[in-house]
Amino acid sequence: MLSYMLPLSLLLVWGAALAADEQTIDIGNRKQLFIDGRFIADQKDVTLTMNPAQRTGEACLVADQPLERGWIGSYLTVIHEGDKFRMWYEAFRWGPVGDRASAPLCKLCYAESDDGIHWTKPNLGLYEFEGSTDNNMAFHGRANWIHGCCVFVDPAAPPKERYKMIYGDRYREEGRATAGAYSADGIHWTAYEPRFIVKRGTDTQNIAFYDTRINKYVAYQRLNNHENTEYPYDIRSVCRAEGSEFTSFSKPVVVMEADERDPAYTDIYNNAITLYPYAQDAYIGFPSIFYHYDGSLVPQLAVSRDGIEWSRPWREPFIELGPEGSFDCRTIYVGASLVRVGDELWLYYGAQRHPHGAKELPERLADAVTAETEYEGTISRAVMRLDGFVSADTPMSGGELTTPLLAFAGSRLELNINASGGGEVIVELLDEQGKPVQGFSADDADPLYYNNVRAAATWRGNPDVSALQGQPVRIHFIMRATKLYAFQFVQ
Repeated sequence: MLSYMLPLSLLLVWGAALAADEQTIDIGNRKQLFIDGRFIADQKDVTLTMNPAQRTGEACLVADQPLERGWIGSYLTVIHEGDKFRMWYEAFRWGPVGDRASAPLCKLCYAESDDGIHWTKPNLGLYEFEGSTDNNMAFHGRANWIHGCCVFVDPAAPPKERYKMIYGDRYREEGRATAGAYSADGIHWTAYEPRFIVKRGTDTQNIAFYDTRINKYVAYQRLNNHENTEYPYDIRSVCRAEGSEFTSFSKPVVVMEADERDPAYTDIYNNAITLYPYAQDAYIGFPSIFYHYDGSLVPQLAVSRDGIEWSRPWREPFIELGPEGSFDCRTIYVGASLVRVGDELWLYYGAQRHPHGAKELPERLADAVTAETEYEGTISRAVMRLDGFVSADTPMSGGELTTPLLAFAGSRLELNINASGGGEVIVELLDEQGKPVQGFSADDADPLYYNNVRAAATWRGNPDVSALQGQPVRIHFIMRATKLYAFQFVQ
């Protein structure tokens, strides 16, 4: 599997040095990820490595309905509930076929699946289109326009508002702004009053969710800088707003943008941000980077501990474009679609085989961009291991990692590791002075091998660490040829 290592210099900057006045981090029984240096106080021959998700090459959903005579898939949400996978996706088409000058039609459509791979488009019978209600349109907004939609389940809402939606709204008198809607079943939607929940518009997928870490709603959108004079186009960046109520958000503030490590003529098209639900303080984003010089859009990995301060330590693709000629060979847009299936994470994405922004491309590429096909766009998926975004890696020659002081709750320690192919992990627990705790030293530890998302650490066959609950301890990992993704104290 491809992976990308973080330069050691950056790792050392992020890793906190052992200090006498060090504060103990209370992790309770929550899982911890190595998305940055928070849990690296000291190390030797360890690198933080980004592990890309792997394309499946599946055409899960394609444009083939009258509503979709344009393109689909740029913006979508997938939610796995019970035995059903549910998808909300955008269908975008111009007026008469081939007439790009006429007003576009932008609708929210619905699909479902039993396995997440093979999808059907049910006849919902809710809205008329071209004289028939035989279609899968789930919502059309107030102005026959709904763009950049995101659906989420709200854990803080009453049943009638269990599902919420944020979307771009447009009407002639006042231009664009951001609206919201709610539903009890995800099919029948009611627009919120007041009409606009964020007093600005956007031209990409809006992301919103209830942030359980701060008990507020947050929204991530795109901001276009129209005042830039260096580039012959708007500079796109990601902005964030929050609100105690879903109908009223604060003024958006920029939280992610291109920098000097990005190539020239590059900006951030969308964000695909989520609060990772299986670990503590882990916000993950999959922003599609827009390379204007060739028209491609490629997702990277962005990480944050609070949803406000973001970093993109790795600039390589998190999902690579497909081979030349494939449905995803030019653009990939990750949706609001981080879905757990067993010990895997599935990322659904929309893709197209032609470059984006043909009118902005250099003349040398103009001939490669053809007219819009009648039906365009494919929705596919990529797969990765649970918690597998970033790993702390050691070579075959070995390495060591020591955490800051931790206070935990639990009776045993589990690791998400890949130590196959000659790998080995020894787990030692240290006290405040950095000395091995009696009974939990490296000499007492049983080596861990193989590839396991929940390998239990044991000492002379005993996994019980409950006697150390609430006491400040450090975890000392002694590893060889190992990828360490996460750790968690559990009952």
